[in-house]
Amino acid sequence: MTEGVNSQGQSRADQKRAGRDSYNFKDETTRVAFLIDKRLNEEIEKAMKLALATANDAITNGLKSAVAFELNKINAKLKAAT
Repeated sequence: MTEGVNSQGQSRADQKRAGRDSYNFKDETTRVAFLIDKRLNEEIEKAMKLALATANDAITNGLKSAVAFELNKINAKLKAAT
């Protein structure tokens, strides 16, 4: 868990097993820190998508109400004019 990994979560040994050159390999964090960061990013992404969907629904409903209100006002004026 404390093994050093790069930004993709791969260790030097992982890269060697995959047949990639590990000459320029650089430890950026530990495996456990990488996994925690990855999990947090997934949870934040889920929460942001939900918040965006909720905001879009609220904005859409507000616009629908405003348009319906204005159309009713115009309709009332037209009925009064005839």
